[in-house]
Amino acid sequence: MEAPQATMSEEEIFQAALQSKNISADGKTLTDKRDGKKYSVEIRGDKAWMKNNLAFSLSTPRQCLMEEESNCKKYGRFYSHTEAKMACPAGWHLPNDGEWRDYQKDQSKLDWNNLGKGGCKNWDGYCESSSTGHYWSESSVQKNTGRSWEFRSVAHSINRTDESASKGLYVRCVADLR
Repeated sequence: MEAPQATMSEEEIFQAALQSKNISADGKTLTDKRDGKKYSVEIRGDKAWMKNNLAFSLSTPRQCLMEEESNCKKYGRFYSHTEAKMACPAGWHLPNDGEWRDYQKDQSKLDWNNLGKGGCKNWDGYCESSSTGHYWSESSVQKNTGRSWEFRSVAHSINRTDESASKGLYVRCVADLR
């Protein structure tokens, strides 16, 4: 006679998914095991999204706004498109265009003061740090160009853009919970 199989409730499955992604049981905090940094998390459907820009150091010197380490704590780090694809913690990934579209569907739930800050890093300086946040998408356009999303906090607008893959933009990581 075969032993009965235990089935997990939806809540147990959800809690197991949170634990596998290093998210607290309440679903609000991610601890990056690589450096111990904690990030606020929000659950949107079957995805967990970081509410803060990633600040994990890949040991490249130009990662902070104005080259100030305090700005890395405030805004996160800049990453090239190649770096961005490798930067998320285990079990997390750089969102693709479809995930970014889903994320911004209900704009009333977006934290514009958090998303629309920090600007980006150009070859010769920085751009719009007080009112715009630029984020990489996993999607590539061509060899030296990556897809990105621009959040403007004052206008509450979102634009999909194509940027040089060497430009420094921010990273928000996402995890699949189902």
